[in-house]
Amino acid sequence: MTTRPELSDLQLAIMRVLWDKREASAAEDQLAMKRSRPLVSHRADGRTFVYRARVSELDMRRKAISGVIRNLFRGNPSEVVGQILSERDVGEADLARMRAMIEDARSAERRKARKRHDDD
Repeated sequence: MTTRPELSDLQLAIMRVLWDKREASAAEDQLAMKRSRPLVSHRADGRTFVYRARVSELDMRRKAISGVIRNLFRGNPSEVVGQILSERDVGEADLARMRAMIEDARSAERRKARKRHDDD
């Protein structure tokens, strides 16, 4: 039984360009990738392209998890936590960090509510 090769997101994006165009030069591929993947920029350093992220890892995490919550868990973040807790062993250290994050979120909400009240 042969296994199918698994493609990374970048490899898949390149393959889509090639499937759409049948063939493409590196420059054509670069242009298509720039249009379809605005998360990366590049500059030429001699004959070498040097790539740089246009979005921070934290922003990407936020966007990704928001999409997962919205699309897969129907907008219910507590379902995500429930899924995590049911799928793997969660140690005391992980639980302590989660409790601290919950308390930080509660404190932030209380500060926002006080600020709204003070601004009224």
